[in-house]
Amino acid sequence: MAETHPLLSLAYLHTEFPATSHTFISREVEGLTKLGVEIKHLSLHAPKASEVSAEDAHFKNQIFYVFPLKLLMFIKAHWEFLWRMPGKYFYWMYYVVSRRGTKFRDRIRSLYHFAEAIYLAKEIEQQKIQHVHAHFFQGNATIGIILSKLIGITYSVTGHGTALLVDRILIKEKLEHAKFVISISQYNKNFMLSVLPECAAKVFVVHCGLNPNRFPPAPVRKNQVFTLLAIGRMVWEKAYQYLVETCRILRDEGIEFRCLVVGEGEERGKIEALIDRYDLWQHIELLGMVLQERIQEYYNQADAFILTSVSEGLPVVLMEAMSKELPIVASNITGIPELVEEGISGYLVPARQPQAYADAVKKLISNPEQRVAMGKKGREKVLAEFDIEKNIRQLYDIYQAQLKEISVA
Repeated sequence: MAETHPLLSLAYLHTEFPATSHTFISREVEGLTKLGVEIKHLSLHAPKASEVSAEDAHFKNQIFYVFPLKLLMFIKAHWEFLWRMPGKYFYWMYYVVSRRGTKFRDRIRSLYHFAEAIYLAKEIEQQKIQHVHAHFFQGNATIGIILSKLIGITYSVTGHGTALLVDRILIKEKLEHAKFVISISQYNKNFMLSVLPECAAKVFVVHCGLNPNRFPPAPVRKNQVFTLLAIGRMVWEKAYQYLVETCRILRDEGIEFRCLVVGEGEERGKIEALIDRYDLWQHIELLGMVLQERIQEYYNQADAFILTSVSEGLPVVLMEAMSKELPIVASNITGIPELVEEGISGYLVPARQPQAYADAVKKLISNPEQRVAMGKKGREKVLAEFDIEKNIRQLYDIYQAQLKEISVA
């Protein structure tokens, strides 16, 4: 690999940073920083102080936040760019709200992103930032287009799961105008190429990863009752209703088990109502949000990990569970088969099929030796392909190659 040194004035653009559900971003930043990359941070929103883990606390004073908005600075930034470059100002505002096939609400969202981009442009010029990298294909990438065209910087974007596959606003334009694109899975890259085949040369697959040493195999489990673990935000993508249905089936078939659920979100009320309806509180425990410094204790309690999502990228929680040598039961969707190998490190079942999830769990319950073997195979997979140090070096080399000409200029 080329000798490490600061590449150029590079900034990461976040929706919310640091975020408990996006530890893969802060770990990526940490790894690149160790290789000599100096990264500045721009974020639309700040997290609640109670939602920042100890490992991310050092980012607190390194981030420029758009919100809460400083209204006078916001107005001044818009007035200045309107005065300096009225043609570009109005053209790119019109561009992001006028793409064919865009829904009305998405046109309004794009107008908001334009307003945020102008405010950020002033800060980017002051910090002399030359390149912005956005995680997710939602508003951040729209902002990237505007910044690149308005003030002459370049931008790139990492394509994750739901934001890429479901929220497809301006996706073709985002691919077209990006300097380069990082895809967290081959599945996502294939999807991008189906949208814009000619972007193939600038889309690179780099898996998310983790430090396996931070997630060592758990001590020997001696649970009296088989324990399932699920971790993830309570949002529609995670489809916890299918987990509850799975637990109902297991209970009705006389299976002894408990299910620990870590996560918080807008779907919690709906999930609680479903648990009430089936009278499953003796089997399901909703633990709410748990910060990284405490998450290990729940991995250590579990006999298996379950994920019933209907939309995903490449879930880091599966990597964590596999690193902890937990066998997996997961939906057979998107990039998950690139991580979990059917019958080797776990079971992949059709999404939205509670009976299929329950049948897979029963196989694990009835065969403790298989659980151990699958857990070991899962950790081997993480060590081979999802070690963050290896993946960060791959990402660094891409940055080095793609941004070198900008740095020299």
